Amino acid sequence: MMCRIKPRRPASRFLCLDDFEPAARRRFARPLFGYIQGAAERSASKEDTARAYAELRLVPRMLASVSGRSIATRVLGQDVSAPVGIAPMGISALMAHDGDRGLARAARDAGIPFNLSGSSLTWVEDVLETNPDKWFQI
Repeated sequence: MMCRIKPRRPASRFLCLDDFEPAARRRFARPLFGYIQGAAERSASKEDTARAYAELRLVPRMLASVSGRSIATRVLGQDVSAPVGIAPMGISALMAHDGDRGLARAARDAGIPFNLSGSSLTWVEDVLETNPDKWFQI
C-alpha cells in the first residue's frame, strides 16, 4: 500500500493575519501556541496596537500604476527594502528546527532587518554566519 502525503492547503486561504491563528492553534501544542499567541504582561501593547490599526483605512485606487513606487528606506543608516523587520522572537527554535537562522535567512533574502532575541537558543555566531547584518536584543 502506497502512503500518500496530503498536500498542504495553499497560503492564499489566509487573507489577513487573524486567519493564521486557527491554523496555528491546530498545528502547535497548546504551550507552544500560547507562547506565540500571548503578549507581554497584561497584553496592553497588543491591544493598543490592534486599536491603532483599526483606526487606519486604506483607500483603493483601481487601475493606478504602482510601477514607480518603492517602500525602500534607510533604518539606522542601513538601506532596507521595507520599513519593517523581524522582531526578536525568544526561543523560536522551539517552533521550528533552526528557527532563528531561518528567520535571519528570510530577513536577509527580503532585505529587511532581523533582530535576534536575547533568549535565543541559537549561538549568536551561528546566526551571524547566516545574516551578518542582524541586530541583537539586549
